[in-house]
Amino acid sequence: MLFSNRHEDVYIYATPFRCDGRRALRWRARSVGAGKPQAASRRRTRCRVDYLRRGKCVSMAKTASHHIDRAQRLSGVYAIVGESCSNVLDVAYAALEAGVRVVQYRRKAGIDLDEIRTLRTATRDRDALLLLNDDWQAAHELDCDGVHLGPGDGGFDAPSFVRAAWPDGILGLSCGSVREALTLHRESIDYIGVGPVYPTQTKDDAGSAIGISGLLEIAAAAKLPVCAIGGISLENIAAVRSSGVAMAAVISALASATDPRVAAHELVRLWEQSSV
Repeated sequence: MLFSNRHEDVYIYATPFRCDGRRALRWRARSVGAGKPQAASRRRTRCRVDYLRRGKCVSMAKTASHHIDRAQRLSGVYAIVGESCSNVLDVAYAALEAGVRVVQYRRKAGIDLDEIRTLRTATRDRDALLLLNDDWQAAHELDCDGVHLGPGDGGFDAPSFVRAAWPDGILGLSCGSVREALTLHRESIDYIGVGPVYPTQTKDDAGSAIGISGLLEIAAAAKLPVCAIGGISLENIAAVRSSGVAMAAVISALASATDPRVAAHELVRLWEQSSV
C-alpha cells in the first residue's frame, strides 16, 4: 500500500503483517530520491543479520560437537579420587597411566585448587575426562569436563537448568532405584551412577547393596549409560563388565591398594578382557 504526501514529497509505505491474530500496519517513510542509499542500508542490515545468525549457528554446532565428543568417552574404568586417597595425584596418575579415561575429583570438605588444576592438566594431556563431584558451577568455572550430582546437590532436581547453563558439560546423576530412574529428565543427562552394587565402607549413606540384578533393573528403566559404583574391586569388576554397563567406578580398589599403579593396570585389563 502506498500513500503520497505531495506537499512534503514523502512517500509513506504501509506494510501489513499479523500480530497475535490481528492485522496491523507497520509504517515506513522515506523521502523522494533516497531509495538507493536506503536500499543499500537495508542490504547491509540484512547481511549483518545473516552474519550474526551464521555465527550463532556455528557456535551452537561447535558446542554440540564438543559435548558429543565428551560423552563418547564415557566408558571403562571410572576412577574417583579425593579424600579417600593418601595422595590424590599419585592415585590419579596411576589410573591415567593405566588407561583410565574418566576421573572424578571428590573432596567433600572443599576443593584443593592446586590439586584440581594439576588434575586438569594431567587429564587433558591424556585425552581423559575430568569430572567434579557435587558442584556444577565450580566444575564449570574450573574448566572441568563435567560434574556428578547426588541428592541434595544444587541442580540435582533441575538437570535441565544445568544443561541450559552448561550445554557442553557432562552431567551425571546418582540413581538408586527403578522409581528414580523412571522419573529422570533423560534429555539433560549423560549418564547415571547406580549402586551400591556391592557392600561398601567408602560412603556411610550408600544404602544396601543392590547386586548385579538390581543394577540391571535400574539400567533397563533409565535407558541411559550407567556407571556402576559401590564395592567394585579386582574380584568382581569382570562381573560388572559382563552386565553391560558403560562404566565401573572404583575408589578403594585404587586408594587402598598397596601399589595403585599395579591395581589400576589390573582393573583396566580385567575390564577390557571381560565379555559383555
